[in-house]
Amino acid sequence: MRKKQLKSNFFTIVALTLTLSSGLLCQASEGLELAPERMDEGDLEVRFADRARPGGFLSREALLALPVEERELYIPYVDAHFSATILPLSELLSALGKDAESSVLSYSYDGYVSFYPPEFTAEYAPFILLELEGFASGDLNLEGGPDLGPYYITFAGEIEKGSEVYPDPDNKRPFGVNQITIGAYDHLMAPLYSGRFADLTPIQQSGRHLWIHNCMSCHAWTEGGVGGDLSNRTAEFISIHARHNRRYFYDMVRDPAKLISDVKMPNHHHYEDAQIEAIRLFLRQFPR
Repeated sequence: MRKKQLKSNFFTIVALTLTLSSGLLCQASEGLELAPERMDEGDLEVRFADRARPGGFLSREALLALPVEERELYIPYVDAHFSATILPLSELLSALGKDAESSVLSYSYDGYVSFYPPEFTAEYAPFILLELEGFASGDLNLEGGPDLGPYYITFAGEIEKGSEVYPDPDNKRPFGVNQITIGAYDHLMAPLYSGRFADLTPIQQSGRHLWIHNCMSCHAWTEGGVGGDLSNRTAEFISIHARHNRRYFYDMVRDPAKLISDVKMPNHHHYEDAQIEAIRLFLRQFPR
């Protein structure tokens, strides 16, 4: 009887050990623990596109506890340098149990969206501004410029405006970021690669790249689809002009104020005709 009891206790201990080990391994694979709700306006919302893990919130304190860096930071909106505490985007991905092949969509309070695919993160090292020296924790409201809070994302590498691959580098410098979505590139950009957009010519592929890294910041793909909602004109709507009004399309991209006096959209004088045509031909793929 005693031997049976000892044997039973032994297997119970083994079972408990395996259960605890499994839980610890699961927690380690998922990475940083997320709060289920926002407790402060400075909390960063994190979502996972594949929904394999529930999303949640990270406080500024939780972000500051990660491998942050101190560096001199130039902020173009006020044309000044600051001593800053920053968190590399790659470190945040790692802390969340995501690998270097993950892509990130950032969302700002005004509806602006920026996209950071793996190749951009690897080459240009984007990071999140957490604090500025001489300012209260979480205070990113700079005199003479926009309130950058709760978070501002920028990058370490140099990109010239008008460059061939990323002609609008400011699209990778969003302020007012309060949410990020993490996922595989193919998952996040799926609508732009499916159906009539699955088999594109080289020039249409170039147009898709320009859309993703510029136009998508303000224009959603479809109503409620991937992209920003700073503009009420979706890609689907714009495709009508792309198909039927080539001149209007060119003018709207290059100098929108020429057509609409109070337009919010910035000009794109640095875009070559070939770049605008690539975007136009890409959008023409929308079904009629």
